[in-house]
Amino acid sequence: MATAKKSSNKKSAAKRKTASARTTTKKTTAKKAVSKAMAPKKESKQSVTFAKLKKFNLFAAAINAIFAVLSVVFLSNKSAEFYLPYSTKDELASLESTVLGPAYEIVASVELRYLLAAIFGLSAVFSLLLATRLRAKYEEGVNNKAPALRWISMGIISALTLAFVSLIGGVSDIVTLKLIAVLILVTALLGWVSEKQNKAGAQSYASFYISLVTGVFAWFPLAVGLVGTSLYGMQAFGWHVYVLAAVLLVGFISLALTQSRYIRSGAGKEEYLQIEGKYISTDFLIRVAFFIVVFVALFN
Repeated sequence: MATAKKSSNKKSAAKRKTASARTTTKKTTAKKAVSKAMAPKKESKQSVTFAKLKKFNLFAAAINAIFAVLSVVFLSNKSAEFYLPYSTKDELASLESTVLGPAYEIVASVELRYLLAAIFGLSAVFSLLLATRLRAKYEEGVNNKAPALRWISMGIISALTLAFVSLIGGVSDIVTLKLIAVLILVTALLGWVSEKQNKAGAQSYASFYISLVTGVFAWFPLAVGLVGTSLYGMQAFGWHVYVLAAVLLVGFISLALTQSRYIRSGAGKEEYLQIEGKYISTDFLIRVAFFIVVFVALFN
């Protein structure tokens, strides 16, 4: 009997030890889970922060400034002429009565390298301002998921870039070039309006779709010029004109897709910071590809 009781006591003690060990393990696991949940999340090395945005804008400012200097120093002095269209008397057709015909007056002739230097110089200034004097306002806009300063700078540079490619693509009419620039600026403004409408996750596409329409219209003169010259011209444009048009088109489509994904996802503040990084990196890559093509084509 005594032996049986001892054996029973040993079994009970073993069970109590096992139960106690399980309880301790559960408590330890629970504490680790709570500590893990309460601990601050470590940011991924690839995540975008305001500090990284500042560094990137400073880097972009330096690169664009270098591009501006290289354009002036190393590119050829090839010029482009700006025309103003008007109507005048057609002497051949005016036999019995006065017949007006189209005519063009050269209003300016500018070397392409100086136009490029102006574009990259402005890009450098905008990037520098976003990283320094206008940084607080820019970051406030990013926090509100509608940074007006980035849309303004990106709109102005994109307008000038597309106008430049249109110029070397045969669009010499100064009025049409201004219209192209204005349409791109309107496209950027509508992009900003679209973000303001969707910062609360409303998924409103009206302004976004209108911006696509204005953007497409801005491309019409260049597209018509390239296609018309290829079909009816005695000689096609240089290879660089078509490559530049393709680079800008791919870049603009990429930016539009980025905004579309943002509207669809209803991203919060932290997610929008990553989207902002996508915007400025895509815009920067467009400038780099644009410069490389122009530099190779116009190198003196």
